[in-house]
Amino acid sequence: MNPFKGKGLRPEHFNQKVNYIIDGFLVEQAITMLYAPPKQGKSRLALGLSSYLFDNTEHHVMYLDFDNPLSALVERGVDRVIERGNGRFDYIHPEVAGMESHEVLNKLVSCAEPGAYRKYIFFFDSVTDFTNENDDGASKKFMHKVKALRNAGATVILLHHSNKSEKGYKGSSVLRSAIDNMYLVNLVSSTKEHDVFALEAEAPRFDVRRTAFELNNNSYALMQIEYETAIITPEEKSFIDNVRGVLEKNNEGIGQNKLLTEAGYKAADKHSIALMQKYTKRFWDFEKGAKNAKIYHIL
Repeated sequence: MNPFKGKGLRPEHFNQKVNYIIDGFLVEQAITMLYAPPKQGKSRLALGLSSYLFDNTEHHVMYLDFDNPLSALVERGVDRVIERGNGRFDYIHPEVAGMESHEVLNKLVSCAEPGAYRKYIFFFDSVTDFTNENDDGASKKFMHKVKALRNAGATVILLHHSNKSEKGYKGSSVLRSAIDNMYLVNLVSSTKEHDVFALEAEAPRFDVRRTAFELNNNSYALMQIEYETAIITPEEKSFIDNVRGVLEKNNEGIGQNKLLTEAGYKAADKHSIALMQKYTKRFWDFEKGAKNAKIYHIL
């Protein structure tokens, strides 16, 4: 006799919808990987995401960091984020865990009863510290445990490194087969005050898309921004700011040649003309005037 006959999924099991904790980016009760080359600020971005999540949702955030030394956390001001967590943010580190990373994971899995981790978000920083990512068997065991957390209601975010070519993640293909959504993290720009990250979605299972974030490096406040805006180069941003500055002074419109000249560019410069075309309908638009002249207005 088949003990599972009549025990499969039934229509009532499908009376739920996909919930996006962060619109178009983070799916609840799914496994998401963020990977990047070294020095791209993955941990800073993850800390900003943690801060955003306990500030703007009802989830409890647990950050398991077996990668960064305590001295690095002091320099980054992690203590300020922990204090703001107000009891809904646990930062688990070897200094306080009193056990190895795999023991911490095993302990979490031992409590993974159905629904036990609903409204929990787990960050693993990083995959390398919880498994040998180059070994198929070890990777499979690790992902089996991570899926146990997900099946108990958890949302899981894995931080990982790219391979040497920087065109994919490091390690076994087993990881990819078990992950729901994956993003390549690019640090687009960095100053003392702010970092801008662009994230490329790679073959996701859910309806997620590429996105971008701006991180305040002092408060770890995180803001989701338009991807196309994030990837604008400093040179192009300067051009846009200069052109918009002229347009703001000419509410009734201004011709292209005069606009470029007043913005500090040569009217016949092909690169400037190309940028005018590239950002039409995003930052400005035009209408045809006398003799088909383009009369620009700010948007």
